[in-house]
Amino acid sequence: MKVKVMFIAPYQAMVPLVEECKADLTDLEIDLEVGNLQDGVEIAKQAELAGYHIIISRGGTAQMIRKAISLPVVDVNITGYDILRILTLAKNFSEKKALVGFTNITLGAQSIADVLDYPIDVYSIKQADDVKELLPKLKAEGYGLILGDVVTVEEANRHGMEGVLLQSGREAIYSAFNKAKQQFVYHRYNLSRIGLLTERLKEHQEDLIIVNENGGIVHEVWTSFESLPISYDTLQDFSEQVLIHGTVREFVNVNIGQEIEVYGYKNEIFNKTYFIFTFSLNVNAFNRLNGIRVQAENQKPKLIHQSEAMNQALKVIDQSVNQHQLYVLYGEPGSGKGLFAEYIHYKTNGSSLLVVIDFKNCQAADLNRILSSNVKTIYFKNIDEQPATEKLNLIRTYLYQLINQGIRVILSSRPDWLNELVINDDQLVEVYVPSLDQRDEDFKGLVTLFMTEFHQTLGTQPIRVKEEAIKEMKKVNWPHNVRELKSFIKTLVLSEKGYVIETSRVKALLNEKKKSENKKVPVLEGTLEEIESRVIEAVLEEEDFNQSKTAKRLGINRSTLWRKLNKS
Repeated sequence: MKVKVMFIAPYQAMVPLVEECKADLTDLEIDLEVGNLQDGVEIAKQAELAGYHIIISRGGTAQMIRKAISLPVVDVNITGYDILRILTLAKNFSEKKALVGFTNITLGAQSIADVLDYPIDVYSIKQADDVKELLPKLKAEGYGLILGDVVTVEEANRHGMEGVLLQSGREAIYSAFNKAKQQFVYHRYNLSRIGLLTERLKEHQEDLIIVNENGGIVHEVWTSFESLPISYDTLQDFSEQVLIHGTVREFVNVNIGQEIEVYGYKNEIFNKTYFIFTFSLNVNAFNRLNGIRVQAENQKPKLIHQSEAMNQALKVIDQSVNQHQLYVLYGEPGSGKGLFAEYIHYKTNGSSLLVVIDFKNCQAADLNRILSSNVKTIYFKNIDEQPATEKLNLIRTYLYQLINQGIRVILSSRPDWLNELVINDDQLVEVYVPSLDQRDEDFKGLVTLFMTEFHQTLGTQPIRVKEEAIKEMKKVNWPHNVRELKSFIKTLVLSEKGYVIETSRVKALLNEKKKSENKKVPVLEGTLEEIESRVIEAVLEEEDFNQSKTAKRLGINRSTLWRKLNKS
């Protein structure tokens, strides 16, 4: 009898390592999913219902799963090798550094830091909630780089610090699988007696209403909506469905075409039945509209700004963002205007939704669908062309409506037709986004940032670039600016299997890049594999290197995309 194991990775970069380990463990039936904290809990619950024997996860996710299900849960530990790797990775960052974690991590980290005389401070916590109290203090003391687990990294990002994830290596993953075998033997007898007894973990919802058996409203909380977004009669109908079926999940069209997801369940307290309903905008429905993307930006964008040009641009934003709601960004293609739009949004509306509208491809009739009290910033890109008269009239009305409702508007350039609108120039702020050749002091930081990002998301191996290699990259002209540099770094780290990128490797890839640019190979030339590779690269770049969105556009799953990206 094979042991059925569900491995729940709390972060995407763990996936390739688990896939490698799976190949050697033929005596286990292993399935792999990605889900952190509550998402991981939901995956574990489904795995328990599906008959799995063991769950493997890490850190806070493993702790939450252990409380929610009756199956044995094996934790992936952090080894000394893992700590050494992250300390090496963080070495190139100039900010004041701190590693935050439980004592099982920090004791070893402190010893390694002492032996290597590594400039980092180590802080121990007793429980996960301690992070929320500790990180604001560290920020006040000047720390800019925080190393830790997923929760620590997310909390660091929320406070405007750079968070770097402490990842588990192959050694720790192999050890977890061996523990899983032992756990299964130990728990096999008890498994026959354990029923499907799970304690439902309730996530805090911002928009909810609690109704009693008589239909009376006991409590309600509204943040994204001013009041109950559906009719009271519809709410009563949902209560009856919950009474019969236990839960209800429905999508309801309201107002001007908005789609709201309603989830309801019941709870019995002191022999009285209550119905709890939560409400949320169905962002996925909006993202199906042509040229429209709705995204939640709850952490500070990662902007490298050691250069005077970048600091001047950010200073303009910081000094104006509380008084102005109309921005025009101008600069060369690929310089990062989209990231600046995220920064402007984050400065005042980080907990709400940012809408990105591709002016060239959107349908003007769809624009009103995305308006809600939780949309506070709208960013228009590709707006240079002169629209047809009918579309211009719709856009004029739409922009006036946005401004009157206090919604911030950001334009990726100042088109000629903007002058046709009756807008006071005092309302408008223009921000120049510097090109890469104006950001000499930022170059090394950008390389390090991109390398770290791909290490975290793609599971790439390199953690350091030789100084001479960075100098070679700085000599090159990057006509497509930061976007082009990021694409180059992605190719570089995917092609390197070691931990350090040598100067010779950078020179070789730069030569290949130059030959490719001179040759200007059409997309449809070459072998089928070469054409496929170019198409994947193009779509990945268009989707800002988001693998999930890229896989969805290409009609493949994430595992297939990962294998194609990592072909040697």
